[in-house]
Amino acid sequence: KNYTSNPDIQKGLDEIQQELKCCGAVNTSDWVFYKSNNISVPDSCCKNVSLNCGDGALKDTNKIYIEGCGAALESLLKKNLLWVGVAALVIAFIEILGIVFAC
Repeated sequence: KNYTSNPDIQKGLDEIQQELKCCGAVNTSDWVFYKSNNISVPDSCCKNVSLNCGDGALKDTNKIYIEGCGAALESLLKKNLLWVGVAALVIAFIEILGIVFAC
């Protein structure tokens, strides 16, 4: 409901779907009630985004991303978790050095 009524939410979801190459939170079925025909998804789900490319796309899923954004985001976080951990350890080490040299 909020996707079409709130431009900020729409822009944010569109950016997420395009960047992560995904569609919906779980999968494309999250958009089944997006339009009254129950076979359309937002254009940001399309592999090649163009105006109205998502219309009727649930009939031909070859032109849209199938993976849900939840799984895509989880995969992205798992890939980058090592670097997040390293950054946290470096910051902690710098903080400890600051405390030691302040005394």
